[in-house]
Amino acid sequence: QYYINLLETDPSQEAYGDSIAVLGIGTFLNHARNRLNATILSVYHTVEHKLFAGFKNNERSKYVSKILKWGTQIQKDVFNDVLSEWKMVDSAGYSLPQTNQSKLELFETIKGNLQLQTYRITGFMQFNSTWSTLKKNQLVEISKKVKVNGSKEKQVFTEIIREASTKFALALGVRAGYTSINQELFFTPRISFTFFPNAFMVKDSKIAKRNISYRFASGLYYQPPFYREFRTFDGNLNLSVKSQKSLHFVAGTDIYFNMWGREVPFKLTSEIFYKYLWDVNPYEIDNVRTRYFAENNAVAYAYGIDANLHGQFVEGIETFFKIGLLSTKEDIKNDWYKEYYNAAGERIIFGYSEDQLVVDSATIYPGYVPRPTDQFFTFGALVQDQMPGLENFTVQMGMQFGSRLPYGPPDHSRYKDTLRMKSYFRVDLGMSYALISKKSKKQNFWNKNFSEAEISFEVFNLLGINNVLSKQWIQDVEGKYYSIPNYLTSRRYNLKFILRL
Repeated sequence: QYYINLLETDPSQEAYGDSIAVLGIGTFLNHARNRLNATILSVYHTVEHKLFAGFKNNERSKYVSKILKWGTQIQKDVFNDVLSEWKMVDSAGYSLPQTNQSKLELFETIKGNLQLQTYRITGFMQFNSTWSTLKKNQLVEISKKVKVNGSKEKQVFTEIIREASTKFALALGVRAGYTSINQELFFTPRISFTFFPNAFMVKDSKIAKRNISYRFASGLYYQPPFYREFRTFDGNLNLSVKSQKSLHFVAGTDIYFNMWGREVPFKLTSEIFYKYLWDVNPYEIDNVRTRYFAENNAVAYAYGIDANLHGQFVEGIETFFKIGLLSTKEDIKNDWYKEYYNAAGERIIFGYSEDQLVVDSATIYPGYVPRPTDQFFTFGALVQDQMPGLENFTVQMGMQFGSRLPYGPPDHSRYKDTLRMKSYFRVDLGMSYALISKKSKKQNFWNKNFSEAEISFEVFNLLGINNVLSKQWIQDVEGKYYSIPNYLTSRRYNLKFILRL
């Protein structure tokens, strides 16, 4: 329910900008009494066979392993879906759609009794091979700048490494499947390659092996439709929907490094990826509900970068930071719309523009538009610390940020979904005290009777930010849409006392 108010527009008045009268009350009633019964039966079998594992020469410097895996799965899906949905838009003196006073029509009605039964058969075969080359008595020389008497000087470290190896890992595979309801058969090959180089670094004035790896993967991926992808907006089933298909390219690296004298190394993981998608089944998010178009009528792409850093920034306690960049857009085939212009050459927005007399028009082909998951920047962190002298007391702070996601009016026109919600930002704070010390061997009530005893206090959404989950759309008598934000929970407190025997 919403109120139509009259606002004070005189800046000299104390109530400027506030409501001074209620002109009417509107109601947007979205009713659903749906019943979905899903039965999914599945049986699968996998096999792993070692083809070879051992050294390839007498010097035992070349090691090879070969493993073959395969498996199959049979699945039966049965869905019984009873739909009963209707929407009513009622405001001050009118209801949409407008009819004569003796008849009241609903804004939207969906009725259906749907049944779907399908079989899925999938199988895979994968060949894994690793091989390594061992080098003995290798002379390693590394140049590094070190501090000497307050200034940095170049120093050369030389050492003979008794044993060090270079390792390669290769995975080749193929996946096949068949879906009975749409009679679709597919084969998708995949490949991945990982390289562990024979690299070194200087640690504590000595040369040590550097733990680093590079990887590359590519392949075809088919996503057979599930029940939700078959169902149309009007409550019917389009059984001709096929799998959504994509070609992936992923390159990444894992780097372990030492810092601040920690025994456990830090780990930096980074990936760059590109994905091309076709036969895409577009979808939109209506409030918190995902609704598919039930058509394979779009192509799309996605590319981005992910990076994660894990390590003990505080000795003995893990902390991580992660960052992501993403761009993903889609183009619905053969979609277009009309734009109309008045005598001044201005685009007419019906219901808003002053001059709505059409003198010209143009056909617009929107091309690529942001997908619902097009979030350019994300950041997350979990930082933990201990109180000096009281290590049983720890503090954790989590932070999440996500840039603005796209949205649009609920009229199933994807080209309009180019508006952006406000960014998501949340900070959580937690404090805990362990009643059983891991370092102390003194006996007390807690460690005599329990294996774990802890009390904690948490504050969720510490800053009390009103993050937006989705938009609720309402419509007036002139057909104008207004978006009302649906907010996530504000600040919350949680007190826990944990005892484990």
